[in-house]
Amino acid sequence: MFSDRRLGPGARALLLAAGIVFATWQLPALAQSADPSGRIGTVTDAAGNLSFAPAGSDDWAAAALNRPITTGDRLWVDNGGRAELHAGSTAIRLGSGTAVTVLNLDDSATQVKLTQGTLQLRVRALPPDQPVEVDTPNLAFVPSEPGDYRLDVAPDGTSTVVTMHHGTAVVYGDNHSLVMRRGDQIRFDGSDLAQDGSASNPPMDAFDQWALARDAREDGSPSARYVPREMTGSAELDSYGDWQEDPGYGAVWFPRVVAADWAPYSTGHWAWVAPWGWSWCDDAPWGFAPFHYGRWARVGERWGWMPGPVAARPVYAPALVGFIGGGGWNASIQIGNGPGVAWYPLGPREAYRPVYGASPTYITRINNVTVNDVTINHNVHNTYINRDVPGAITAMPARAFVQGQRVPPGARNVAWRDLPRGEANGAPPLAPVKASLVGPAPARPAPAAAMQGFARPAIAARPPGRPASDELAQRFARAGGAVPGAGPVWQGRGNGPAAIQAAPAPVRLSQAAQANHGRIAGGQVGGPAGGNFGNPAMAPQRAEGGIRPPMPQGLAGEHGAQPPAQGIDPRTRGWTTRPGQAGGMPPQNGQPAAPLQQAQPNGRGPQPEPQGMARGQQALQQQQDMQRQQQQRQAGDQQRAQQALQQQQEMQRQQQQRQAGDQQHAQQALQQQQEMQRQQQQRQMQEQQHAQQAAQQQAQQRQMQEQQRQQQAMQRQMQEQQRAQQAAQQQAMQQQAQQRQQQQQIQEQQRQQQVMQRQQQEQQRQQQDQQRQQQEQQKRQQELQRQQQHAAQPHPAAADAQPPHA
Repeated sequence: MFSDRRLGPGARALLLAAGIVFATWQLPALAQSADPSGRIGTVTDAAGNLSFAPAGSDDWAAAALNRPITTGDRLWVDNGGRAELHAGSTAIRLGSGTAVTVLNLDDSATQVKLTQGTLQLRVRALPPDQPVEVDTPNLAFVPSEPGDYRLDVAPDGTSTVVTMHHGTAVVYGDNHSLVMRRGDQIRFDGSDLAQDGSASNPPMDAFDQWALARDAREDGSPSARYVPREMTGSAELDSYGDWQEDPGYGAVWFPRVVAADWAPYSTGHWAWVAPWGWSWCDDAPWGFAPFHYGRWARVGERWGWMPGPVAARPVYAPALVGFIGGGGWNASIQIGNGPGVAWYPLGPREAYRPVYGASPTYITRINNVTVNDVTINHNVHNTYINRDVPGAITAMPARAFVQGQRVPPGARNVAWRDLPRGEANGAPPLAPVKASLVGPAPARPAPAAAMQGFARPAIAARPPGRPASDELAQRFARAGGAVPGAGPVWQGRGNGPAAIQAAPAPVRLSQAAQANHGRIAGGQVGGPAGGNFGNPAMAPQRAEGGIRPPMPQGLAGEHGAQPPAQGIDPRTRGWTTRPGQAGGMPPQNGQPAAPLQQAQPNGRGPQPEPQGMARGQQALQQQQDMQRQQQQRQAGDQQRAQQALQQQQEMQRQQQQRQAGDQQHAQQALQQQQEMQRQQQQRQMQEQQHAQQAAQQQAQQRQMQEQQRQQQAMQRQMQEQQRAQQAAQQQAMQQQAQQRQQQQQIQEQQRQQQVMQRQQQEQQRQQQDQQRQQQEQQKRQQELQRQQQHAAQPHPAAADAQPPHA
């Protein structure tokens, strides 16, 4: 349960008053008669190409996770793809090349049309007032109890194979019906349950394995302890978040991986889905249940989701937010040069106020609290706890909002908390455009063969529903809610030519189903399969002949069973609880037979006349005839009573067999559950072992890494030392080289000096030679002078002789 310890005084006043405030343009909503459905479907898993066309539109686009699915929507799974839809606890899984139309999805029924491809149906709960039905071109398939079923329709729609993994169901043709039980598999051709014995029960293929894995995942869902399984999309919470108990709020779910500045309703887009109008489509794979049920609050430093009080049948809401502004959307907020739209998540116990037509009972159910009154108040300014949380308000341009574009990054501003306070409206009165139906999804038309399949009529046990009319879109358009530049206003499926689009998909009602004692109109098509004594040609027969797969172990009693006694209608011709009126014979209008006059003893008394005697004989004959007829009727009544007793005994025997089979099923289910629990425990132990091994491996890896780091550090130190030694050696070598160079220089200088000395010595020798030559010359000159002097002196022997020439 929610607590109000974190609510502001205005919110507490709102709870005490139990009033809900509507704007003036919301007044027409109160006049609408029918409440929207509390049930809806969504896409919870997809692989490959999945296309969809919303109700009333022929524009096909890619279908993303968390897209709301409702009556009138069509889906196509391309070759090689697969998809999973959920409507509460019921799972509808589609295989490759599958065409499906949602004929009815509301509080009263789940009915789909399968015109080609593969459909696996997992029914976890089957309340009497919420039957499930799958219609194909060959038959209408109506489960009688929770179970696991598969239907395969040929691409040309000429045959349907029904495989009963678990459970019991009735299949209806045009004029005949058939009870099928666990282990049966039959191929039906045509439209009146003609059985083709050429098929066989195939082993589980990849599609079956995938469906089995998805079922096992849901079977062990921890979220089922906190929210009902009928909350659409709740199973996706397990893989992406954790539950914690809060002393103020109770059970709170926290998403594991979100951005630091993330806030609810900030990553996704808005789409127009009739009759709710503006509906939030979140981008997160877990983003369906937390945005259409419950409330959000800031718990500590993170956002948490509170599902609130447990409801057996939760009511879907398009978006549990409050939109800012009360006087009109164009005055709410300005972004850039145009109008904008701003919103924030509602907190615990804050009332959601829908703008679409809804009764006070519906408003109480959707808020999951008692709402005693609905008031129209234009002056109350309430305090909402999330409005003042930093980053809780998200805003975007009105044009992008209407066109279904994704919320742009940075669409939150702390300053927006200072916006003028007004009503927390459930949606802005903006008129949708055609792009609002599919949002930002890229166009992806279905192939021509698939379109032909969608056009095929199907056999149905009950009339299909009609897509919701779009009165809200028309009201917004009339009120001037068109956004400039967004495109032509979408008028929806109202009155006039557009109403043709709201017509149900083409089906042909089964005469056998209609003749089944009014059970169709009473909403009991999916109840126990009973006999049809009033019209034997249309009575549900036991699945005999044709394809008989091997009987599962422990199910012999179940397969020999006949329709239960609940199907006998006392009003049927030939069956009565009043003796003497069997076979359709009329009663005697309460008049006793004429008394027979008896003769008086001893001849006394009046004697009859001959004519009177004739009349007496006639009366006697008539009385004898009446007695004989009475005896015949009594004998017939006794015979019929014996037959009825035998039938009752046979039915009791069959009921006992079914009960024994049910007990076997229960035991098997218990064994399967125990086996699943054991496997889950083994998985948990294995996960713990894996976690321990992973932790040990991580510790060992960390130790090895630490050792490696230490070794690397030692290696680096050794390398540093080696580099230092090498540097010292290099320095010593450089010094030695320098010394050698200096020595070489010294030696060179010495050589140069020696050369210079030799040169000097050579010069000295040359000088000495020159000196010797000079001395020689001087000597010669002196000798010559002497000779000249000697010659100049007179010689007696040569006084007359001439001196020689030099």
